[in-house]
Amino acid sequence: MKSFLFAAMATLFFWGALFSGTLAMAQTFRGHDCYGNCDEFQRGYYWAQDYNIGDQAQCDDGYSTSFAAGCYAYIDDDYEEHPDRYEIYEDY
Repeated sequence: MKSFLFAAMATLFFWGALFSGTLAMAQTFRGHDCYGNCDEFQRGYYWAQDYNIGDQAQCDDGYSTSFAAGCYAYIDDDYEEHPDRYEIYEDY
């Protein structure tokens, strides 16, 4: 009986550790954490790249939160690579 309980507890511990480790791992795409659905995040990133989106307002046109987050991530990456493409407005 003790060996059965030990085996059952060991099995539960193994699956619990595996499952909790899977949940704890954040999905990332190109160094960005995916918010919500990572597939949607990637679609937003590639959409912004394909259409050369540079204004975050365009990311918010009725798309999902994950899609918009991917779009924002592309703009951030593009700005870091090509800051000359973006006009900086300063308040005077």
